[in-house]
Amino acid sequence: PRRGRPGCVRGKSHRPWPRSLAPPAMGAAASRPTNVAKEHEVVAFMNAAGLQAYADGMASSGFDDMETLLAIEDADIKALGFTPQHAALLKRKLREHQGASIDENHPVVAFLKEAGLAQYAEGLLQNGWDDMETLAMIDDEGMKELGFPRGHVLKLRRRLREFQERQGAGGAGGCWL
Repeated sequence: PRRGRPGCVRGKSHRPWPRSLAPPAMGAAASRPTNVAKEHEVVAFMNAAGLQAYADGMASSGFDDMETLLAIEDADIKALGFTPQHAALLKRKLREHQGASIDENHPVVAFLKEAGLAQYAEGLLQNGWDDMETLAMIDDEGMKELGFPRGHVLKLRRRLREFQERQGAGGAGGCWL
């Protein structure tokens, strides 16, 4: 009698995984040069972070550029199947990436750094608080949404008042706080 592969039922083909998880068929897509995918910025970022196993899933889910990846939310990370440890690593690497892209000479960044609140620079800039006039209009609720603890809310308010006073004393800027 003819013997089949282990786990095979006579007359049925054996699939070690569901059809939806089966590897792609050989053909044009499979013959695509692998260096094309590796050159992609998200793939390169994920490789550098040691999270290359998630790169294809992220690209196929629309996280195919760094701007989109930087906006990823916890629910997206969970839906992509990240382990808790890998999710924490991804978040840390994204924060590091964001920090590297902050222009230290930007007026808001310089102001926050001088005030001892530089850790909020990226979040403020990403949420539209990207010039001193606009930053002066931020309210307590806006700061709370960005994760400011109460003490830092008070500190930013005080520093903005001091900044306004310096601007007014120098005759520049006008009253905007």
